[in-house]
Amino acid sequence: MGPVAAGRVVLGPGMSLTPSPELVASTRGEPLEITGVVYDRRCRPLAGSRIELWQANASGAYGPPQGTGELRCCYLQGAVLTDASGRYVVDTIKPGNYIGPRTQSGHIHFWVSHPGEQSLSIELNFSGNPSVPADAGPVVPLRAASAGLQATFDIVL
Repeated sequence: MGPVAAGRVVLGPGMSLTPSPELVASTRGEPLEITGVVYDRRCRPLAGSRIELWQANASGAYGPPQGTGELRCCYLQGAVLTDASGRYVVDTIKPGNYIGPRTQSGHIHFWVSHPGEQSLSIELNFSGNPSVPADAGPVVPLRAASAGLQATFDIVL
């Protein structure tokens, strides 16, 4: 993963994906902005928390197929550090239901860490998708916004 942005990140092609018109097209979809705050267990904001994210594109694909038919991550990925108030903003697109051996609801992988705190790995799901399992968590609502969709996801380490 390349340099880590402070406060805000736009998810985009990662790993060794070579820019191409097909790659750019694969990152198109319904715009989604996710905002939140990372807290410690005493509900204090954690500045400098690192959040790594990856997700499928709007069609449900994580990356282009390789010669063996396996997928390579990721059409959409990135990392962000929380600001002085523990806040972060992610600009991405609404992920499609995952294409694979079994259908999974569109979700975004979060890996969150901070020095001195236990790290957290979690899949963020969105309400209104019938593919979200009853025991999925967390599930947040999507709201209409001027530039697409918006969701809020606060995290406690």
